[in-house]
Amino acid sequence: MVKRLVFSILTIFALIFSTTNFVYAAYPNLPSDLKSLEDKISSSLVILKWTGNKKGIGFAGDYNLSQEQKNSGINSIIVTNLSNLSESFDLERSCFRWLRIKDVTLEYKGKQYPGTCQTFNSGGVDLATIQTSLIVPTIPLYDSYIPAIDLAGGKLISVKMFPQKNTEGLVEKYVLPWDDLAKAINSNTRLVMINSPHNPTGMVWQSEDLNRLAELVRPTNALICSDEVYEHMVYDNQHHQSVSRHPELKERSFVISSFGKTFHVTGWKVGYVSAPEYLMTEFRKVHQFNVFTVNTPMQYGISSYLDYPTAYTELPTFYQKKRDFFASELLHTQFKLLPSQGTYFQCADYSQLKIPEAQLDEATFCQWLTSEIQVAAIPVSAFYSKPVNSHVIRFCYAKQEATLQLALERLQKIAS
Repeated sequence: MVKRLVFSILTIFALIFSTTNFVYAAYPNLPSDLKSLEDKISSSLVILKWTGNKKGIGFAGDYNLSQEQKNSGINSIIVTNLSNLSESFDLERSCFRWLRIKDVTLEYKGKQYPGTCQTFNSGGVDLATIQTSLIVPTIPLYDSYIPAIDLAGGKLISVKMFPQKNTEGLVEKYVLPWDDLAKAINSNTRLVMINSPHNPTGMVWQSEDLNRLAELVRPTNALICSDEVYEHMVYDNQHHQSVSRHPELKERSFVISSFGKTFHVTGWKVGYVSAPEYLMTEFRKVHQFNVFTVNTPMQYGISSYLDYPTAYTELPTFYQKKRDFFASELLHTQFKLLPSQGTYFQCADYSQLKIPEAQLDEATFCQWLTSEIQVAAIPVSAFYSKPVNSHVIRFCYAKQEATLQLALERLQKIAS
């Protein structure tokens, strides 16, 4: 049962986090001068996904790479062989060190390590079926979850987080629907999918939330898939509450983390999965034939870069400054801001804007905002299986201050 379920879960993982691995150019005559190699790579080689000014590429890539990141990536290019983690443990050992910093301890190969991890970048789909399984995700959710569940043959039980409104009818926040979750989780449930910090709402699970989840799954054999890719983006002196630190939930959970999100290099396409040994043993068997390995150079590059802990320990302060700058300038407008406790997203209710377009549904409003005002936003309704129009949209503040300032100036013209 465990083996079949892990096959099914990996199908879901593969689709949620799938990308196409890059084919790396081989240099038969590597220059002895690393500087000349750096010039050659940064000027023409697409594998690092750098532009002329060597920025990280990806959704959160509006920043210059640090010198340490550039050095780590460049130095790793000389490694040209494919490295499966059963053969090369550099990044795996770095994951262990990283998890130790996060106070996570799991059993691995008969010894106590901070975690059992594996780099993860699946581009394939395994064809296992879970037609009798029930999978309970909370909606709104990351938009590839549902297609992944469908393709794996899972039976989806969705539980909606409806927005909580104030007396004026404005959305104040999104809350976890515990009563509905209690009704949805039963002895037939095979997997519960959670996400904290939460995309798209920015909501963050608290320790008492994990305790309530533990109570719900205790009578069942359900496993947990915990998407924690924004784990280092939690603000206001809060701490990320990982299932891997919960004494009960960690024994039945897969935790998904992202180096790309953490280090502003989503174009590098490297993350990892941690789980108890009995689950990871089965996971590795499937992953071996699902994708075999993530690209080797970036494994070595990220392993090296993990030696610079300030890159992630200072991340909450880094993003909170951007959040506060963006939010403070919108507070004096007709946008109603929702709490952004984590991620790099700011949700806002636009229903009180004194313009005719305020009556548009979320998708149409975002199209108008992008084409006419030239500020991009995402309708939160897009993260529901069936659109729920609450007049709430999602902005991204993972941008340079000059970019945010320009967006704010344009938004203030329609909302003041």
